[in-house]
Amino acid sequence: MILVDAAEAPLSAADEQITRRALNDMVFAWESNGLVMGFNQIDTVGDVVTVPNYALLAIKANLAIEVADSFGKKVTPSLAKRARDTKSALATKLVRLVPTPFPDTLPRGSGNDDYSYSETFYNGSFYTK
Repeated sequence: MILVDAAEAPLSAADEQITRRALNDMVFAWESNGLVMGFNQIDTVGDVVTVPNYALLAIKANLAIEVADSFGKKVTPSLAKRARDTKSALATKLVRLVPTPFPDTLPRGSGNDDYSYSETFYNGSFYTK
């Protein structure tokens, strides 16, 4: 995607190490931010990438951006857009919002009066935005 070598050309050992480390760091960072895909660390080129197929394009596009500087390459606007769009689509697929109950000890606070409530605290109701 950043035109380092032809897709079929083997990577040098140094290039492979740079790319493998960037992949591990990037996906583990995503997973720590809620994009959990079941990724297992990649130690060698022969390791199997354990993510769903729908995540692959987002990983490839964003990995290309991650390693572009290391290979002295510029990121094109179309690659940046593809990376952004595919990661956003991945987040939509992986992240689920669930209703959150307000605890009975949570005060309604100033500015939250609508005059239909006479209680100072929430009654354990659910917030469903």
